[in-house]
Amino acid sequence: MEKKKTSELLLLAVAFFGVMGGLATLFFVGMPFAMKLSVSARMPLVIVMRWALMLVPAMIMILREESFREFLPEKEKLGRQIVTGAAVGAAFSAVMTLIPHLAGFGESVSAGYGYKYLWQFAFEFINCIFCIGLTEEFIFRGYFYSRLERIFGSTAAVAGSSVLFGLFHLFGGNIVQMILTGLLGAAWCICRKKIPHCTLLSLIIAHGLYDFLIHVWEFVFS
Repeated sequence: MEKKKTSELLLLAVAFFGVMGGLATLFFVGMPFAMKLSVSARMPLVIVMRWALMLVPAMIMILREESFREFLPEKEKLGRQIVTGAAVGAAFSAVMTLIPHLAGFGESVSAGYGYKYLWQFAFEFINCIFCIGLTEEFIFRGYFYSRLERIFGSTAAVAGSSVLFGLFHLFGGNIVQMILTGLLGAAWCICRKKIPHCTLLSLIIAHGLYDFLIHVWEFVFS
């Protein structure tokens, strides 16, 4: 049993370092290159580069002949899963982004992109849900959470996947932001465990909507 647990942990380490390696490549190579391209060429490239972060965990699953079925939406009550995700995303946005803006601390929760045009918001909506939300939820509340839960149980899975989620934001923020992101990841894990019909699909929508609304509130209060 211990040998099997060690083997599983080694695979998780390989998956995480694969994800972080892909993220480093995205930040230090992919994005500087993409910024030299036209907007029309940059947008699909950014999405593809984000999707590539899922490659190592997905390849491990394929090599082990594991099913992806656990990550697919539940067939029943699909609409309720979507509505639940939207409600969770809106609630987190209100608490963590809207209230700080209203209290005069908007700069601390803004992305700093300064979007002004409808096409920018349209692209960001697609990017946040189908790229960032999909990628990060598959990796952290999907792959890492489920594997850690099998080895150590649900409490350790919440803690472990959330620590990894915080570390994932190493290149994009400071230590305080990493801690807050880790806590946000833990809250989303708890939502999936405790809220009826809150599936991985719900968290993808919640995560994407939460990120998208950061840009919306920044525009409204700028």
